[in-house]
Amino acid sequence: MLIWIPSRDRADKQIAYNNLPDSLKPYTYIACPEAQVDAYREHNPTANLFPVPGEHERIAKKRQYLLEHSTDNNIIYLDDDVGFNARREGTAHQLFMATDEEKTAAFLLLNSWLDEGIVHCSLSSREGNNWCKLDWTEAHRCVRALAYRRDVLMKEGVRFDRNELMEDYDVCLQLLELGYPNRVSYRYCSGQPTSNTAGGCSTYRTKELQEQCSNRLAELHPKFVRVCEKKTKGAWKNEFDGVRIDVRVAWKKAYTSSKPQRDVIDGPMSK
Repeated sequence: MLIWIPSRDRADKQIAYNNLPDSLKPYTYIACPEAQVDAYREHNPTANLFPVPGEHERIAKKRQYLLEHSTDNNIIYLDDDVGFNARREGTAHQLFMATDEEKTAAFLLLNSWLDEGIVHCSLSSREGNNWCKLDWTEAHRCVRALAYRRDVLMKEGVRFDRNELMEDYDVCLQLLELGYPNRVSYRYCSGQPTSNTAGGCSTYRTKELQEQCSNRLAELHPKFVRVCEKKTKGAWKNEFDGVRIDVRVAWKKAYTSSKPQRDVIDGPMSK
């Protein structure tokens, strides 16, 4: 298992890395721009750093670059500003701040699913965790904490760099349309303070680029992506006057309309 934390202009704000237990840090690399290595080293003296050339600094190209340069078949991408929560037995699906033991269990779960043959999986998002009462579901949205089998992505020619933003949605849809179901944990989830905070993608994400990439995603997946306007009260509320062009995605439809790779997995959609 290899954990990548793509990061940019956040040398002193490594929330995800600092939230990881010590047991996972030897397998974790902060992937930062070459020009910012000294700053990242100053603020994160014990972390593994992986310099990324300037032409691959933006997230879509960076994720593709890391895919191509990974030395482990099971890879996990973490947004650099996430924290972790967990459900506990007998608490009616309440969420608690995850302990180090629960965080370790969450990442070992993702790794075990990849070993089983699930090609892509993730932890659910904290803000959408309560809709599913089961431990996991399949053919659903994957965000923030993303796990992949490198060999299948490379074999199938699945790429992150076809769209400058929403590249995680694009890769998820590429795999679903090829017939590879994903698996999303609802026992464990990830959350972030808000979207589009200083650093990272916010250094280049504009209202115009957001709209352009929404339209591009719909062009790539016309049967399953609908462009729409979203108004938000939480995340993004201070950006674009609280209104942005975004997408709605039919995840399960993308999978069920495919020619499924039933030799990978064949079973219920949730458990």
